[in-house]
Amino acid sequence: MTGADGFTTRTGRFDILPADQESVDAGTWISLPETVTVPAGGTVVVPFSVAVPDTAEPGDHAAGITASVLSVQSAEDGTSVGVESRVGFRVLTRVTGEITPAAALAGLAGDYTTSWNPLRPGEATVTFDVVNEGNTRLLAEGSVSAGGHTVFFPGVGESPQELLPGDSRTISVVVGDVWPLFVVPATVTLAPTVVTMSDSSETLDPVTADAVVWAMPWPQLLLLIGLALVVGAILWGRIRSRRRLAAMLDGARAEALEEGREQGRSEAKTPAGVA
Repeated sequence: MTGADGFTTRTGRFDILPADQESVDAGTWISLPETVTVPAGGTVVVPFSVAVPDTAEPGDHAAGITASVLSVQSAEDGTSVGVESRVGFRVLTRVTGEITPAAALAGLAGDYTTSWNPLRPGEATVTFDVVNEGNTRLLAEGSVSAGGHTVFFPGVGESPQELLPGDSRTISVVVGDVWPLFVVPATVTLAPTVVTMSDSSETLDPVTADAVVWAMPWPQLLLLIGLALVVGAILWGRIRSRRRLAAMLDGARAEALEEGREQGRSEAKTPAGVA
């Protein structure tokens, strides 16, 4: 059996340091037997102790205890394969003293997904990092507002992300029904919850940060360009029709004048007195 420092992965899963990494915090405070024999179908209660040093800093410290079971299986060619399975649990210790919960937002970025139907809005995706700058565990909760709509995180049916002291977690929130207006302001509001050892909780003052989402209205621009081309073609057709009509009228007038001149010249050449 092994005790080691605990941490959370980028996906929020709890884990402990591997055997080749040395613990420097709460994992070194745990004392327990190295080996335990468990009879088939039986249960053994294993005692362990946690000795907190006087120099330990106030706040939450995470560790874990794992039990490794090594089984050996033989392959068809006679070779042996060892498989190690581990089971474990978390050991969370809060050292008394000044408790200073704090959180911050960092790394805000926005992306826009266009709906190629110009009559439908698209989606804005806002990504940000939640940083636990205090010495207690926090639950990341809050909201993202963009384009006149607000989405809360975690979503319905989802559990809030837990952050140990010093942890950073990347969260992405999708806000739907956002119209592409070239620039869409987005606001992230973080209202983290402080987790206490008695399973009660308290909420910190909200932390806000702003981001800009570039949303180019390509479908709408293409639609406007298409409409402009159609209107331009109609107007150009009317202008050409008017020009052709004017040319025809001018031609008719010219022909009428020419015929009048020819008739006048013919009458002028006719001798006087001829019936």
